[in-house]
Amino acid sequence: MTKTLFKLMTVAVLSTALFSCEKGENTDPTNDLQSNEGRVYILNEGVWGGNDAELSRYSTADNSIANDYFASKNGRGLGDVANDIEIYGGKMYVVVNCSNTVEVIDSKTGNSIQQIPLSGKQPREVEFCEGYAYVSCYDKTVVKIDTATLSIVAQCQTEGGKCEDLYVYNGYLYVAHAWDQDASGTTYYDSTMSVINLSTFAVEEKITIGLNPKQVKPIGQGRIMVVCNGNYADVSSYISVLDMGTKEVQKINIPTSNIAVYNDVYALVYNYDWATGRQVFTKLDLTTFSHTAWSYSTPQPIVSPYGIGIDPNNEDVYITDAQNYQTNGDVYRFDKNGNYIASQECGIGPSKIVFL
Repeated sequence: MTKTLFKLMTVAVLSTALFSCEKGENTDPTNDLQSNEGRVYILNEGVWGGNDAELSRYSTADNSIANDYFASKNGRGLGDVANDIEIYGGKMYVVVNCSNTVEVIDSKTGNSIQQIPLSGKQPREVEFCEGYAYVSCYDKTVVKIDTATLSIVAQCQTEGGKCEDLYVYNGYLYVAHAWDQDASGTTYYDSTMSVINLSTFAVEEKITIGLNPKQVKPIGQGRIMVVCNGNYADVSSYISVLDMGTKEVQKINIPTSNIAVYNDVYALVYNYDWATGRQVFTKLDLTTFSHTAWSYSTPQPIVSPYGIGIDPNNEDVYITDAQNYQTNGDVYRFDKNGNYIASQECGIGPSKIVFL
């Protein structure tokens, strides 16, 4: 979905002694990705109602790009508004919000393995742990999918605003609740996260995290960083850091539209001011939370920065430009210091980036 619409509406490896599950981590030791080395997938969400979501496949070796990649492999598109993409166990999972599906794709070939229907649920984000995918949905449920059989095995009903991003840690699933509308159609904003016990697959507690929480990123040491969008009026966006052990919340007053995390060391924080059109990038230390300005150089201005990702192997930074959100956008590649490397045209609404 576009930013405006946002405003309205494997077996996992145990990576710490406290059994956290890394979001989207490709943890299948039998999965040989040599043929995909240096490949980057860009999820183009498309126009709401346009049924034109797609994948672009970028090669770091020669800075080439293959657009309409999914359609070229499968003879059809992904559907209407692709919202999330993650890789787990050699499979790529694409959550298609308005089409109410999760598309499961072979990450080597781009071929569709299976399309999982989630009729009427409007799925949003996906997270993985110990052989299961957990999909948050706008009907306020979280759906549990067996990644071996690709079948739905359970669902959990939550209360509060619509479910957005989510993360598994130490046997619990943390789900952000963003916004909803009351009986009169008036939009209101939630401030909570549901904590779901994975053993019972039921909500065990609610945590107040910050106004209108959406994006969730793990930052190591049992902590998650949550982008809280505010109310788009008198409460600006900011970041909340939750210690999932103590349940303590720390507020970081940096206006934030999107974040990318590099190996639990630092985050690049991007903010777009809709009133002024000003773009600001900030580098945030994840130990001290001190921050400095981060800048980039390009042959031409980036009009509407949208997606941001950091290659975990070499720290290259990828920023997508959604332009007007109705026509094809672009992807820009920089080194860690913001020096321009290359750019390519991609699809409509390029929003998410995953690295192989």
